[in-house]
Amino acid sequence: MEIAPNPTRDFVLLSFVPTTTGISTITLSDMDGKKVSEINNGVCKAGNKYVRRIDVSRFPAGVYLVQLRGVDKTTVKKIIVSR
Repeated sequence: MEIAPNPTRDFVLLSFVPTTTGISTITLSDMDGKKVSEINNGVCKAGNKYVRRIDVSRFPAGVYLVQLRGVDKTTVKKIIVSR
């Protein structure tokens, strides 16, 4: 999973290539663990590159965790939203 730009003000582009075909979900949480956004990607095919634009313009400034859950693994990265 790749995320850019980071830090950001308005949006991030999240790109990923699943290794197994199946449903994937992107969850954004604040540092207290509160879910602030969830995106259901539906069925993603193995080997295909997917890019999602995520709007963070209404999020308060701070650090957030981006979790990408797929069939066979979960990946977590931090993003910084600045104002």
